[in-house]
Amino acid sequence: MTITDELLYEILKPNSNGKISSDAPIRKIIGKQEIAYKLEKSTSYTQKFGYGEQKELDIVKITPDILIRLPSSNNTLQNNQNLSSDFKQFVAIEIENDIHWDFKKSLRKLKRYKIRFPDTRVIIPKDYSRFSPFYINEGIKVYLWSAKRVWQCLKCETETVIDGLTIPKCSKPKCKSHKQNEFRLIGLKDTTLIELDQ
Repeated sequence: MTITDELLYEILKPNSNGKISSDAPIRKIIGKQEIAYKLEKSTSYTQKFGYGEQKELDIVKITPDILIRLPSSNNTLQNNQNLSSDFKQFVAIEIENDIHWDFKKSLRKLKRYKIRFPDTRVIIPKDYSRFSPFYINEGIKVYLWSAKRVWQCLKCETETVIDGLTIPKCSKPKCKSHKQNEFRLIGLKDTTLIELDQ
């Protein structure tokens, strides 16, 4: 598992049939109780680029981490609604991790999402909150995440909770595991999401 996978799980907290649980943070982020979601839902649109007679069409492919469909004006989710309906009824959310952080790449991706989905949001590591004004300047809502990682030792199966990017060291006194490849990420603990004022 990756940190982004674990964050996705923590944000949606799905029950056994894949529905969002009542205490899932995504409900607070969206501000509605009745929401439907798709993960890694790809879509595309065409965009003109160039000047004068040199204008060309480019097909832009996008795949948000989470695509939320909001209830229609009558407050119900219609089963026949799909991506061809009003794009203002959708919220595109991207989750950024703290391992391979690349702000400019992230912003380029989100700006492409925003053309298709006007309500585009990003969840970034709290450690990189100084970059949030750049997203906000582009009209992208920002949420900060923080969490402790739960690592399992591959030798003795002991679970060790660590804050941040520190290389795990087994918490079992007799175990000598202390290298990254001697552990696997099995979850997160004390996950928090904070919405920044826009």
